[in-house]
Amino acid sequence: MASNPPLRLGTRGSRLALWQAHHVRDLLAALPDAPLVEIVEIVTSGDIIQNVPLSAAGGRDFFTKDIEDALLDDRIDFAVHSLKDLATRLPEGLELAAVLERRARVCILDRDVFINVAGGVRIQDRSADLAVALALASSAEDWCLDRSTLFLGEVGLGGEIRPVRQATPRSAEAAKLGFTKTWGPARSRPEGRAPTRWRGIDDLAEAVAAARPKGPPS
Repeated sequence: MASNPPLRLGTRGSRLALWQAHHVRDLLAALPDAPLVEIVEIVTSGDIIQNVPLSAAGGRDFFTKDIEDALLDDRIDFAVHSLKDLATRLPEGLELAAVLERRARVCILDRDVFINVAGGVRIQDRSADLAVALALASSAEDWCLDRSTLFLGEVGLGGEIRPVRQATPRSAEAAKLGFTKTWGPARSRPEGRAPTRWRGIDDLAEAVAAARPKGPPS
């Protein structure tokens, strides 16, 4: 008996897009009687033309039109793409079939998100990722973070907390500012005796679970 042909999953070739596509393929593979999935990389106009501002290049369609055309032309069976880049209205014949659950199991898909940093400071240090993620989780679920704890770490695509540089001086500076505890990457534990109590964190789900209050809200 001939086997069924694999489902063709279309995606851009960027690091993020490929991670999402492989993640979806793995989720499908875990299902009973799962079909085979073949990942098809699609080069979009946004990948080719990189010297034109997005506002002058057709907006979000710049990265999605070639994938949508592949769907409509039956060159792929389904596609994976970041929701933030999808147009509000999809072309006729296409539909948004599913949305992935995030790593920390905190649903904010149906909410508008605005993050403000006191004093208008711009954050370019990726080690602020963990603090921002926990701030979003606490706001979405209506609980408070411990104000005596510094949250430090870059969040990777798979939810892992990546190592940061200069963990020891950062912890020392936090102590000067009144922080007594630091949550940071497990592999970045300060050398010797840390100026603040250090808790190593491996991934975002672990951080959210540990920060979330255990008892009923007061």
